[in-house]
Amino acid sequence: MNIRRYYMEDWLAACKDSSRYNLGESGMPDISVGELLARCGETPDSLSRLVLKDHDTRGTERLRHAILSTYESDALFDTITTTTGTSEALFILFNLLMGKRSSVVAPMPSFQALYDVPRAVGADVRLYRLDDENGYLPDPDEVCSLIDDSTGVVVINTPHNPSGVMIPGDTADAIIQKAAFHGASVLADEHYRFLPFNGCWPIKTLARPDENVIATGSITKCFGVNGLRMGWIIAPVSLIDKIRDFRDYLTHTLSPVSDYCSALALEHASLFIEPALRVLRKNAEELGDMVNRTPGLSLVMPEGGIVSFPRFVYTISSDNFARGLMDTYGVFVLPGSSFEVENHIRINLGQDPGLFCKALEHIHEFCCQMEQS
Repeated sequence: MNIRRYYMEDWLAACKDSSRYNLGESGMPDISVGELLARCGETPDSLSRLVLKDHDTRGTERLRHAILSTYESDALFDTITTTTGTSEALFILFNLLMGKRSSVVAPMPSFQALYDVPRAVGADVRLYRLDDENGYLPDPDEVCSLIDDSTGVVVINTPHNPSGVMIPGDTADAIIQKAAFHGASVLADEHYRFLPFNGCWPIKTLARPDENVIATGSITKCFGVNGLRMGWIIAPVSLIDKIRDFRDYLTHTLSPVSDYCSALALEHASLFIEPALRVLRKNAEELGDMVNRTPGLSLVMPEGGIVSFPRFVYTISSDNFARGLMDTYGVFVLPGSSFEVENHIRINLGQDPGLFCKALEHIHEFCCQMEQS
């Protein structure tokens, strides 16, 4: 396997811990184990009783039932398996779903694993473009034109990383139907499903394990618990069995600590999601106001998740924009180059509103300098 460098990781390693204002990551601020336990009405004694042993490769029954509780009633317990983060889920699925098929259809820009993992396993990756001119919404005709009998997997990401835009149901249905016609699977990356800015949470899943739609999910970014490294897959039972066998060669099973803490957090999901949504809605509004008064900056407003993707028109690369903002003000944003596009920056909306507003003022000042130069 020949896989490319993960572009965003160099920026994260260099800036996330040294910045004054960390707007470069893609999750809510991480909390301590003590805070997680306290929110859920538990004490540290509950951790001291854990036995550090292997559990079922698919996750404990408690954890899988907690995951199941976030899905509609037609989801089945046996269609769930946990993974060590969604990165492992994507790696396994692209290895298993291709079969004798040779092509994958995926969005650009998007989380790099969604197109570089299939490329690394030998797939012909056909990219459909998402940009601010079309509101980061896929053109169903364009996507469907890329799907044929060689296609093994079609990727849908909603809410979209990096824009935060959600795909309309009729668009998703058109893509799913075309994929089914050609015998292809649809992989729905639903990492930010818990955080819609409007309407009820969680967002209705695209998963149809009795048909051709497989979904991945996680709590790590939405709940501020990245270090738990817990994700999952919703898929047909026959595929879940194959995933279990594949995973036995990789991480095999979750840490008992991650399994326990993840189940506990999911059982008390509202205590994590409601405060997160209050922060995200407020910060999204503040970001929109800042963009509106900043010459040379524009934004497709995010509809869910934790990130947004403003566009700028200045004669500077996205790398130099991000580097200059960090060096001048200590504000860390991720450059568009991390998503292989220019004239954009990705901004994390999940930070403390007071700090976030100060960071926005620095971004405004920096943009005004760029406009005048």
